[in-house]
Amino acid sequence: MKKIGIFLAFAPEQPIKNHGIGRLLTFMLGGMLQDESASIVIATPAWYKKAIIAFLTEHDIDVKRIELLTTTGIPYLLRIQKLFTSSKTTRTEPAIQQKVAGKIDRILNKIVHKLFNLFIGWMSLSSTPLFFGIGFLLVVLGIFFSPLILAALAFLASRSFFTRIYNWLRYRVIRRVFGIISNNRFIHRINTFFSDPLKELRRNMMAQKIYSELRVRELRRLTDLINKRADITTWFVPSLFWPEVGAIHAKKVVAAPDAVFVDFPSEFSDRSSALAFNRTAETIAVADHFICYSDYVKEKHLIDSFAIEAEKITVIPHGAIDLSHYFGKNSAKKTGISRRDEALQILRDYQKQSLQNDSYLCDYDFSSMRYIFYSSQMRPYKNILKLVQAYETLLRKRFVNIKLVLTADITSDYTVYEYVLRKRLQFDVILLPNVPGKVLAALNHLAICAINPSLFEGGFPFTFTEAYSVGTPSIMSGISVVTSAIEDIELQKNMLFDPYNLDDMVNKIEWAVKNRDTLFKLQETLYQQFNQRTWRIVAKEYVNLLTHFTVQYA
Repeated sequence: MKKIGIFLAFAPEQPIKNHGIGRLLTFMLGGMLQDESASIVIATPAWYKKAIIAFLTEHDIDVKRIELLTTTGIPYLLRIQKLFTSSKTTRTEPAIQQKVAGKIDRILNKIVHKLFNLFIGWMSLSSTPLFFGIGFLLVVLGIFFSPLILAALAFLASRSFFTRIYNWLRYRVIRRVFGIISNNRFIHRINTFFSDPLKELRRNMMAQKIYSELRVRELRRLTDLINKRADITTWFVPSLFWPEVGAIHAKKVVAAPDAVFVDFPSEFSDRSSALAFNRTAETIAVADHFICYSDYVKEKHLIDSFAIEAEKITVIPHGAIDLSHYFGKNSAKKTGISRRDEALQILRDYQKQSLQNDSYLCDYDFSSMRYIFYSSQMRPYKNILKLVQAYETLLRKRFVNIKLVLTADITSDYTVYEYVLRKRLQFDVILLPNVPGKVLAALNHLAICAINPSLFEGGFPFTFTEAYSVGTPSIMSGISVVTSAIEDIELQKNMLFDPYNLDDMVNKIEWAVKNRDTLFKLQETLYQQFNQRTWRIVAKEYVNLLTHFTVQYA
């Protein structure tokens, strides 16, 4: 029996489907489970058990064949946080009031800092008797210090009162300036951009510290459980951001998709990026072996930048992604429904389930929409601003009447979102983030063309085989990982563009829209080339490396 251990350390509210890790896992697990002799154990904190099960079920992976190794109980901090979670509008304060409140803030922060470790230790408990026992002691202390607590609450209440007045006035101004009263979603998101950055930073820092402490304690419990599993000699870690794996005694094989900050240091110069870099360096220091998806990442990122020995790195390219299995279900076959009609029905169902609160998309007629499509997360190197600029040129200057559909949540990037609003593109750039797999398949199928303007990818972009498998051609950036895989010069000329050159991007998109069928035929040979590498083959390579790692590198 081949026993494979997989370590997952996602934060409590971190949706796995938003990450490349999640997609990689579904393809890997699907391939691994085709081997009847493979046994898979996924280790994850208890707070993520339900999310993992739901995710695997959504992707038709047999959960019964996977053993979940989790901690016992969910920390009370997360239970309480879940009760009070709400979608409140982000608030901010006038600059004057911030100055007045500054000194009192610092005093309160010192008090909070002193109580912080005690509070987190209590909230991290999963034992009910111990939790309520310590809770009783804290209540007694709270009564004793109640005058101080009441004074602090009165101070915070006064700040909240003036902040509400300030935000109400600003809200009215924003509605008049942008004139988009009909779409409350946009008003809310615009409003959040004007929030006090210092307050947001304080909130984020506190949240990061709380979750960091909680994470350390919970993952320590998890690694203790892992170290008791003598039957698993190697653990696969699909992320470079989990240095907690250093506590695992067994061998650790870490997936290293990329260290993209090596290529774009200026885009990753903020505090959160610095923390991510440190976590990456710490993870690399405790790993025994690495898997990456391209020779470029191996040479440029891992060997040149982190001085990892070449023999400690294995390149395992991705397999082809086929989304066609979402179509042609039994009911569709019986009724003879076309793939287009099936895709439209998937979108209509998604509309009813997830878009009813969107005043623009809740009753939008997708059957009449002609669009180009980019499936991606929001990352600095994904080049989405340039894509939106190219689209605006096509729409306004070339008069190509299409829409742009994105799965990236561009509202999280001020520069991109502000551009969309300023150019009045909020009803032409359609945002559909976090869509499930079948909706992704439907969007790809109905698109005129899929586009990938990224400045960097760790392997050949997923988007090509995803789109082609459901009948849609692609155009993309002529980056090194792409050009090295396409030998046909004529095909390069037709499907690749310079991601830094706006005119080249515009010209290629326009040509692809007007010559969709021609482009699709040109890409058939390339697709067949990729399609020969199935995820069953890829999974076998992973299994071979993981199961024989101890013998190979002892």
